Amino acid sequence: MIAAAGMAISAMAGKPSGEVAFEVDVQGLTDGQHQLNVRTKDVLGRWSLLSSESFTLTKSQTGITEVVADFTFQVTVSGSLCTVVPQGNNTRNDCRVEVIDVAGKTLAKEAWPVGRPQLSLPVAAREGTVLIVKVHDVKDGRQLLKRVLAK
Repeated sequence: MIAAAGMAISAMAGKPSGEVAFEVDVQGLTDGQHQLNVRTKDVLGRWSLLSSESFTLTKSQTGITEVVADFTFQVTVSGSLCTVVPQGNNTRNDCRVEVIDVAGKTLAKEAWPVGRPQLSLPVAAREGTVLIVKVHDVKDGRQLLKRVLAK
């Protein structure tokens, strides 16, 4: 993996918050696993929490580049449970999962062996609370940070 400087992407003022699509130039990256980290800054200059996704890059001899998100998860917090489920073409190894509040306090953490299809952790979070779920692959170092809202 290589470290890179941030890339500014403009968004239109007045648009409702939500998902934003953007393109990232991967031509300078080597084949293999990489991680994309994303933060946003509002008009008052306040930074969001970090979100990250891991992906594998494969460049064929034809010059076509394939990017596959290989470390993706669905994360939900409902009632007193945080549930993490692998999504798509997931290639995870044994992982550690940690649920953190926005102040940085760890609410729950647990090992997640590769043979276990999903992981549910007990968390004490009120409805509307923003939590960060960190999934760390202990073998190859890939990491995913997802921000979720407790329901």
